[in-house]
Amino acid sequence: MSLLILLLFLQDPQVLSIRQGEPAPFDGFVILEDRFTKILEQDISILTLQAELEMKSKLMARVEEIYAKELEKRTEKHWWETPYTNQVFGFVVGVAFSTVIYMTVR
Repeated sequence: MSLLILLLFLQDPQVLSIRQGEPAPFDGFVILEDRFTKILEQDISILTLQAELEMKSKLMARVEEIYAKELEKRTEKHWWETPYTNQVFGFVVGVAFSTVIYMTVR
């Protein structure tokens, strides 16, 4: 069964294959091939999940932006729905009815 030596130097990491029982030609970590494979698979899985999370986060930000624009459009009041317009309309209708009533009673 062969082993893998993974050297973790700051500038130059190396992977070498040696047989069990052979002395390592330098200092480092000795990791079995199947364990090294599992570590790589987990790293790939983590990177995949991170990429998926980033993609979904960007998608959700875009969806929120679209919903915010749609909500703003749907809640936007027209000029005839504003409180000022309603007050003016109410005043004009009140004056008109008062005038009609005054003229009929007189």
